[in-house]
Amino acid sequence: MRDWKLEFASLYDYADMIKTTNPESSCWIKIDKETKPGKNLFVYFYVFFHAFKQGWLEGCRKIIGFNGFFLKGACKGELLIAVGKNGNNQMYPIVWAVVDTETKHSWD
Repeated sequence: MRDWKLEFASLYDYADMIKTTNPESSCWIKIDKETKPGKNLFVYFYVFFHAFKQGWLEGCRKIIGFNGFFLKGACKGELLIAVGKNGNNQMYPIVWAVVDTETKHSWD
């Protein structure tokens, strides 16, 4: 794996590629440039694939579970995820986000 700072810088390219190659999908990145002038502080990275939404609507029970997991190491934060249950009673990912902290705004 390359330097994590270089990987972080490529998030915008990844988000653009998701939007370009997956019509009706969304991917948002928020960076805070005001708290510490001259530094870009990560706030959140959100990914929603339209195909996952369609798969959930067409093949899953209409139940959504939410959960969050703490990320440890060089890049701290939380992974938030919404999952459904498919016909085989297995978890089906719907949407996920990586956030700096879990707040009401990060779940909106």
